[in-house]
Amino acid sequence: MTSQKNFLYTKTAGMLLLALSLISLLYWFTALHTNVYNSALKGAVFEILWLPMLTCLIIIPVLAIIILFKKKLRFRILAFCALLISLTTCILIAFSSQ
Repeated sequence: MTSQKNFLYTKTAGMLLLALSLISLLYWFTALHTNVYNSALKGAVFEILWLPMLTCLIIIPVLAIIILFKKKLRFRILAFCALLISLTTCILIAFSSQ
């Protein structure tokens, strides 16, 4: 009998959460501080990606909190960093001056 690890509690999941939170931060920072509609292609890409990035902004902190409080894991620091980056992104969006 083999025991399978839940993917959520692996190092790969933590790295994936961290990467997605960094991509989300870069997306929202770019959207808030540049005019993305100068180029039609860049504007179209931003219009297509806004819903997935908004979803990531909601799901990443939830998954990071689940990883942090579930079991004792060696890679909890990745989830903690992803949570901090996501919260920073939310604060950036909430207090932007646009």
